[in-house]
Amino acid sequence: MIRSANWYGLDDPIGELVRLIHGIKAGSTEDLTSLAVELVDLRRKLPVALTEGDEAIRLEDPEFLRQVLDEVERSLIPRLLGLAGNP
Repeated sequence: MIRSANWYGLDDPIGELVRLIHGIKAGSTEDLTSLAVELVDLRRKLPVALTEGDEAIRLEDPEFLRQVLDEVERSLIPRLLGLAGNP
């Protein structure tokens, strides 16, 4: 599998997305909290079943957002580049 570091230097929207993800993940908790503020409207639209309980989507939690960004990098980027197999 190609590592995301290889995508970092791409001069296209994928490279820009990878650099943005890295920048947010490398930032401070305050940076992730700012992202959480941007996601408030999305959180309000989610069904209660998705925002409560042990496996809740916690868009207000900086560590949860960091984990989501890791998952985006592992799964979405390869799909966008056509590197992932079809499900």
